[in-house]
Amino acid sequence: MAKKSVSAFDLAKRGQDENTATPSTVQNGMQALDAGAMLRARFTDEGMQIGPFLLKSDRLDVVGDPSYEQWLEIGARIARWDDALQWWIGDWAHYAYHTWGIGYEQIAERADFYTYGTIKNCASITSRIPASFRPQSLRSDRLNWNHYVVLAGMSENDLRYWLDRVVEENLSARALAKLVNPPALPEPMALTDRKNKRVFNRVWRALESGGGGLKREDVEHLERWVSELRKSLG
Repeated sequence: MAKKSVSAFDLAKRGQDENTATPSTVQNGMQALDAGAMLRARFTDEGMQIGPFLLKSDRLDVVGDPSYEQWLEIGARIARWDDALQWWIGDWAHYAYHTWGIGYEQIAERADFYTYGTIKNCASITSRIPASFRPQSLRSDRLNWNHYVVLAGMSENDLRYWLDRVVEENLSARALAKLVNPPALPEPMALTDRKNKRVFNRVWRALESGGGGLKREDVEHLERWVSELRKSLG
């Protein structure tokens, strides 16, 4: 008799003792993951079956009674797939472009499950990151897609340098972007530029009328002007 399929949400509501995580089961689960994959995948008409888990387009069903280690493994796989999707899309599109000369707009028209923007953005990154510099090759779980968005197009030496820093310093993609592309310093302001006088008069009039029409950008402009004026005094 076929076992009843139950959603992961329903299973979680049962609160079964055998599925309750403890420090020992967590440790055992992580050891099992380190030892290698326990579950094999196969495709069915309903979705992708991985051991006792059936992944459908809109949910994950649990068939039978998976162990805690199996539950932990499927969670780890889903996490890897979430970050891997952009790599798959990019390499998939890049292959068609170089093999059959199909442009990204044509790919979007023929395979309408991805937009042109998604295809172009993913392919523009994957085509500029050699496989040897990707997370799996480097065996690092600190690198994600957004790090590579910042670094795409760099030389291999620069890639190696920045990826090493991300891993060693545990940098977020935002922190990495600030290091790689620091904000440009404003060009020195000409002290006698007539714009300075216009802005000053505009701020003066706003103050005389109670400050209601005062604009932040005008105040910031005058702050820069005063800063440059101080520099000119040595």
